[in-house]
Amino acid sequence: MKLFKLKTGDTSRLPEVIVPASEVSASGGAGLVPPGLMLLGFKPLSCLLPYHQMQPSIFLRPDERSASGSTTAFISLWRAMLAEGRFALCRYRKAANTSPRLVALIPQDEGIDPYGIQTDPPGIHMIILPYMDDIRHPETAAGVAPQQPSDGQMAASKALIAALDLEKVEAFDLTQVCNPWLERHYAVVEALALSEPIPRWSAIAEDGTRPRRELFESPEAMEAIEAFRMAFPQDGSGKGTKRKAVGEAGGGPAAVKAQKAEAVADAYSAIDWEGLYRSNGFTKLNKDDLTLYLRRHQLKVTGKKDELIQRIREHMEQGGEGPGPR
Repeated sequence: MKLFKLKTGDTSRLPEVIVPASEVSASGGAGLVPPGLMLLGFKPLSCLLPYHQMQPSIFLRPDERSASGSTTAFISLWRAMLAEGRFALCRYRKAANTSPRLVALIPQDEGIDPYGIQTDPPGIHMIILPYMDDIRHPETAAGVAPQQPSDGQMAASKALIAALDLEKVEAFDLTQVCNPWLERHYAVVEALALSEPIPRWSAIAEDGTRPRRELFESPEAMEAIEAFRMAFPQDGSGKGTKRKAVGEAGGGPAAVKAQKAEAVADAYSAIDWEGLYRSNGFTKLNKDDLTLYLRRHQLKVTGKKDELIQRIREHMEQGGEGPGPR
């Protein structure tokens, strides 16, 4: 006999289930259905809601080698679901050692931009649907009415959104923002391949995800930001809550962490890194002092003292704290 028991959720509301071991082994050890897709029916696409998608979708395609004629059936169902605006509800079990799930097969039409380039391939997406226990409902305090923003607060929010509209920034395209670390990697590889000096680099200057100064420093944006702050005060006079300072935090974990971070920052600032770089004085520091620099710049902190010094010098020569190659 084998006992099946819930490991999560409210285990007291369901009885324990005992199944003979012979039935468990006959069913494959997990579930009583064979692996694969089983069609249960069709439903309108309007029945699907955004929170029904539990994880990234799986793009399906037919396989003539496994099932002859699957391509014809696949295309026929895809066209019919597109025409009727429906999706297929199926039971899906990936393998014999996995649990069955409800899935939705959603048709996707081919997308082509004005230049004739395909943007979306035609096909069917499969998304995993949630079980009843997967859907959580936020708890509300009994007898307490939820707070609603006033007309002035709504107006301030709308003004902020309008003032910080990225459409106002010329040549801003989300698909054209480069990964600064990947671009730096390519630049270093190119310099090494061409036997050229490694170019200087600043992570902040090359970061395309930083706020657009021309947008935030415009008079309209500054006025909207200030109006938003006034509409949602954080000084205790309004509905907002003021964050306690480190000294007022009561000595909790957050306060201790902040104090440690401040102590590390003070210790780092107390060392003249540029002067030590110019005078080759890193040997005067101990390993704890050297790791302050390495941790600050997210570099590797393991190794002997000579290795740490060499790592710091290489970083400073590439545009870190130091003045660069002499």
